[in-house]
Amino acid sequence: MLQMIIYSITIMYTPGPVTITAANIGLNRKFKDGLPFYAGVSLAIFVLYILIGYFGSLLLPAHDLWPISLIGGIYMLYLAYKIFLSNVDLNKAYFTTIGFRDGFLMQLFNPKAIIAVMPVVTIYFPQLNITGIKILYMAIFFTLLVFGAPTLYAIVGQFFSDIIQNKKVILFFNKIMSLILTYIALSILYHDIYLRFF
Repeated sequence: MLQMIIYSITIMYTPGPVTITAANIGLNRKFKDGLPFYAGVSLAIFVLYILIGYFGSLLLPAHDLWPISLIGGIYMLYLAYKIFLSNVDLNKAYFTTIGFRDGFLMQLFNPKAIIAVMPVVTIYFPQLNITGIKILYMAIFFTLLVFGAPTLYAIVGQFFSDIIQNKKVILFFNKIMSLILTYIALSILYHDIYLRFF
């Protein structure tokens, strides 16, 4: 369970299109105006967890998870590599009047959101026997967790604009998140692949 939460926080709280947009909302001192946007982002994650969670739990029995663990672990390593080498350009984010629908659609079609949800529902949910109504409970939990990501970036943007505009700080944050993600990926590969076959 702890690995699932660490993975989710790592992938959700690293800079991406939603968090950069939220930071920009904060930089423009529009934190309260962004609340509908943050809610839309959260609802999109809820929808993704429900749809992929129930669909995935029907197709992937727990005893046949090793191929998913292999693919998921390798993909997480790839994500960690991309995050580690990623560059940040806050100037690409811009603020306009955005609301609930914008946040919902942006997150629903955000590849990073789907990347965040897929390993959780295909690897961790079956391993932890999260099925049936438990998927709904976990979807609610992750919805609240996701609401914190753009909210945090907007708060930091509004009250600590000098820090958030420092590219070196964000790059350092990316490196730390990348290393945590690497640890999680290697842990999955060790437990679900190495111990199973070697």
